Amino acid sequence: MRIGEVSRKFNLSKDTIRYYIKIGLIVPDLDNNYFYFSDRDIEDIEWIKKLRAMDFSLNEIHKVLSLKRVSNWVETEDIRDYLDILKEKKSQLIPTIMKLEKTISDIDSEMLKFHGNDVFPNKKTGLPLYGMKYIYCPFCQVPLKINNVDMNHEYIFNGQLSCTCNYSAQIRDGIIITPNKNTSFFDKPDISRELYKDIPPHLISLYQKSYNWMINKINETIDENDVVMETHINAYYFLYKHFNQIKRNPLFIIVDKFPEMLAMYKEKSEHLSPNPDVIYIADNSMDLPLKHQSVGMFIDYFGSNEHNIFFDSSLLCSLKKYFAGNSKIIGTYFSFNKNSKSNKKLKLEYPENYINNFDFQFFLKSLQDCNFKMLEKNHIGSTTISGDNLAFSFHIDGENLYMDSFLAQTGGQELV
Repeated sequence: MRIGEVSRKFNLSKDTIRYYIKIGLIVPDLDNNYFYFSDRDIEDIEWIKKLRAMDFSLNEIHKVLSLKRVSNWVETEDIRDYLDILKEKKSQLIPTIMKLEKTISDIDSEMLKFHGNDVFPNKKTGLPLYGMKYIYCPFCQVPLKINNVDMNHEYIFNGQLSCTCNYSAQIRDGIIITPNKNTSFFDKPDISRELYKDIPPHLISLYQKSYNWMINKINETIDENDVVMETHINAYYFLYKHFNQIKRNPLFIIVDKFPEMLAMYKEKSEHLSPNPDVIYIADNSMDLPLKHQSVGMFIDYFGSNEHNIFFDSSLLCSLKKYFAGNSKIIGTYFSFNKNSKSNKKLKLEYPENYINNFDFQFFLKSLQDCNFKMLEKNHIGSTTISGDNLAFSFHIDGENLYMDSFLAQTGGQELV
């Protein structure tokens, strides 16, 4: 039998068979540079397959075959030696089996714990009643009136908001929905979270490094009565991942252009324990139905980048009217080198992209121009490979993508 026939018979590659020959596991005849496999060689391969299935290493199999080759399997001593080898292998496998059985039991317990996503039963939430004191006409800056209310003792679930200036908005399933809807053809709600898929582990590690820094700064600087705001969660939603790590229990304001994204995250947040108090606002403008100077802390994780993909204004400068005196801005900015090919590709994929987007120095200058004070900066790191994903489809491999976290303030001593 030739090597090709043996390969097909035992479903072994020719390279594997040649390796077995090289180390002496099988010893076929060689004639004119061709191997010929006898019935003895076929039997040896059958033994190799059988012993491999019993988790024997190639070295251990070689010892068994050597014993077989010097014995007719009738000598009591040789049979005893082979039985001792089998007993030793069995004794080696028993702890592994016990460990695997425990691992399977642990997996079953973990699956039971998370089965049906009911780690915590969901509690239907809405606009917190005490949050109404922050709901103002964006133009007149007076409290909005509410009619046709569906509510309980904690939350407003449905209602109609209006002002004498004819501004109006709806509360639908606990979400404030304004007339300002998405108008870009280049954006859509990422309900299936494609942004998070296929991001390489080394970039996720950079994310985590930035998360750790930001959480520390949040807990160091948050005040008892701060209102904490985050926008553009269709890109990244920092707070959702970290509600339970924030030491105090502030009121949160979450804004996005897509009601579908807010509804999805609202439902997910209703499984958290304890439930965070959140005002959800669906709005695509910078004229939000909020009271000016009410936000004590703003979270900007990729938010400024996302905003500038579709608008040429500064996100933080545009929202500054909602920030209280000495409000803290804690975020992470993503950037490329100036005139990078990635910037050009970004413009091709998103024609509305602002020319100065992903430019950290320009971002810092825009904060300074709007009288924000930079208190701390932390260079998180960079990567030249961001993976095959939607989040950074415009990033060209080999070019640096930088991440810089920062703490800024609407007043205070600026970092030198």
